Amino acid sequence: MYPYTIRTLAYYSIVISVYIQRTENVILPSYILSNEEKKERENDNKY
Repeated sequence: MYPYTIRTLAYYSIVISVYIQRTENVILPSYILSNEEKKERENDNKY
């Protein structure tokens, strides 16, 4: 029973870490792109 729980915990930690990496790869680049677009728009408005 005890080794089984360790195995499931390790499996869940791997799945969660992969899931977090995927969401970061999807969310962060789009967030950065949106911020850069905002900066470009502000620069366009200045000129």
